[in-house]
Amino acid sequence: MNDCTGTISSLAGEYVLFTGKAVVNGKHVKREVLQALTRGAGGEAVPDRSSRITILVIGETWSGPLHDEPRRYSQKASFVEELGSASGHHVHVIDAEGFGNLLRGQPAHCFTLRPPA
Repeated sequence: MNDCTGTISSLAGEYVLFTGKAVVNGKHVKREVLQALTRGAGGEAVPDRSSRITILVIGETWSGPLHDEPRRYSQKASFVEELGSASGHHVHVIDAEGFGNLLRGQPAHCFTLRPPA
């Protein structure tokens, strides 16, 4: 069941997966630092696709091949969309700016992934 209000207010208790390059507060941040920041805010960074994911942080896509080219989705974004379609499990999808907001104690907007064509 999707009980998302369109925003998320905290990383505490959340399982976070990162995809793409993350630019937080105007600076590129390495994955290890993102994971440490997540832990510091009370969340847990998950290393790969898992049904435990509660937040997907979508960073900048790179110029290489994508899993779903029409939607410009990585394998991880496609996995989250499939997870929601198959089980009704809602994963909050935020961008790097939203991640930065959560680190500062501000809410982040939850985006909706587009279903496959």
